[in-house]
Amino acid sequence: MSKKISLGAAIAFTVIVITATITMTWLFARRSFDETAYNLSEREAMYSKLAEVDDYVRQNYTGAIGEGELVNQLVTGYLNGTGDAYARYYDAAAYARLKQSYNDQRVQIGIVPRMDESGYIVVDEVYPDSPAQAAGLQEGDLIVRIDETDITAENYSEAVSMLYGAAGTKMNIVVRRGVEDSTLPDMTRRFVEVPSVYSSMLENQIGLVVIKDFADNTPDQFTKQVDRLIDEGAQGLVFDVRGVSITSSGTSALDSVSEALDKLLPSGVLASTVDKTGRVENTKISDAREVTLPMAVLINEKTSGESELFAAVIRDYNKGKLIGQKTAGKGTMQRIFPLTDGSAVEITTAVYNPPTSPSFDGEGVRPDFEVKMNDDSMPGNLLTDPQLQKAVDSIIATIRMNMTVIDLEPEESGGAASATSLPDAAYASSSEEEPSAAESSETASSGEESSDMEEPRDVSSEASSEEEEASSSEPEPEAEPEPAREPLDLTEFSAAIDLLAGLTFEVPAPPAPPVQSEAPAASEPVVSEPPASQPAESQPAESGAPAESQAESQPPAESSGTESGPEGSSSEGTATSGEEETESSSEASSAPPARLGAFSSGRR
Repeated sequence: MSKKISLGAAIAFTVIVITATITMTWLFARRSFDETAYNLSEREAMYSKLAEVDDYVRQNYTGAIGEGELVNQLVTGYLNGTGDAYARYYDAAAYARLKQSYNDQRVQIGIVPRMDESGYIVVDEVYPDSPAQAAGLQEGDLIVRIDETDITAENYSEAVSMLYGAAGTKMNIVVRRGVEDSTLPDMTRRFVEVPSVYSSMLENQIGLVVIKDFADNTPDQFTKQVDRLIDEGAQGLVFDVRGVSITSSGTSALDSVSEALDKLLPSGVLASTVDKTGRVENTKISDAREVTLPMAVLINEKTSGESELFAAVIRDYNKGKLIGQKTAGKGTMQRIFPLTDGSAVEITTAVYNPPTSPSFDGEGVRPDFEVKMNDDSMPGNLLTDPQLQKAVDSIIATIRMNMTVIDLEPEESGGAASATSLPDAAYASSSEEEPSAAESSETASSGEESSDMEEPRDVSSEASSEEEEASSSEPEPEAEPEPAREPLDLTEFSAAIDLLAGLTFEVPAPPAPPVQSEAPAASEPVVSEPPASQPAESQPAESGAPAESQAESQPPAESSGTESGPEGSSSEGTATSGEEETESSSEASSAPPARLGAFSSGRR
């Protein structure tokens, strides 16, 4: 059955749909406009003021205005006014050089320059496979002239920039080595791969990895250096990121750090970033492959940015200790935005988040062991670098701790536990030792057996049993095999050793002739606990030992559970009556077999 809708209801429904559509479109358009014209009123006020200043300057300033420099300074001033400590403006030439440095492919002659006290360029390092190396430049050489320019402290920055240029261009430099100057003509600028990771093997097989930068080629160099040290037998790794302030920006440096960490760490989150809206992005994940060697990271007050993140992540994964001084506290990521004229601006866009520790932005990363350098310290020299010395000590301590093995398992022969400690296992292996067992074997008297074997039978007790059997003509119950005793646990063993150590033994005087007492006749055996039906083999080993050995190993009266003198003891093996033998057998049977077994191997 169909139901018809009135014309008025249809019109109303159509109006509602149209209104909703218009409303949604208007809201979307307004949101887009707000994003496009963000802070329109503030921007209008700024441009209005700038235009007013520009009018006054152009109408009244008597000098010439360099339009390009004016724009550069305007942009630089704007970034400085934002309060972003890491914001920066790059002109077209500077931005081109920066892009080259991301790949560590720089057009130059291949040196690390530094200003000398006199203003000359000191060669701190010569890169391998570079024009400088091919020309014979060495560390410590002074560059005093480039082409027609004499280098001084006043023009040092300009002179350094002359080392860079278009690939294939040439220059002449004058080098001073000692007191002699020599000219190196036609030095050709070309792309040079700058090494960012160095490594060496220290004593005790501890590998040192020095990281100079986290650039695009750093992960590959890092992997090669770590693998080389491991192949050479490294037992631990020290990573030196002291003074490392990242030159690259954005995800380039974050990717480089993450790939290096992925080489070392197991599966898990390495880092992430949070933008101004609180959105988490750039989450970096490590795979399951890892390096299991002990580690340490050297940091100082100049360690900044992604190098701080490297140290924080190593500690978050509990892979190593941090040694040195608190870092700079730059926990933010910068991003570069190219402009239409070839220049670019760099601004802060996100905050780094380590895996578990809080953000170190503005706080720095504190070391586990704070060690300061002194005036005589030489970084990288184990003899004069206290921070490196502490890192090596920390790794050696970790190796020793990991090599210490404690094994508390009962022995098969009697329940004594063995404890094996290898304090120097990083340097030498050690076989298992059993001090307690060795000590017992040295002091055990002849004729005594270990506690896990069947105890010797008492001959005198057997003879007495035969007499009793003959007189009473009652058949002796068939002896049952003694059940195997459970091995002593470590607590019983320690207690037995302590008790043995406290015993003193004296050889008793010759026994007096036995005194007849009102004891039951031999034909009436005394019933004791356990019953007389207990087999003779279950008697403690003490009653069956030779006379001389028994006299020496007899425990104190309170341990044997009897107060009788020689009359109640079978240590001489001269019992004259069945009553005395039965009494001695009953008293000896009342002691726990495990304890008496321990006493049977007492000290002499």
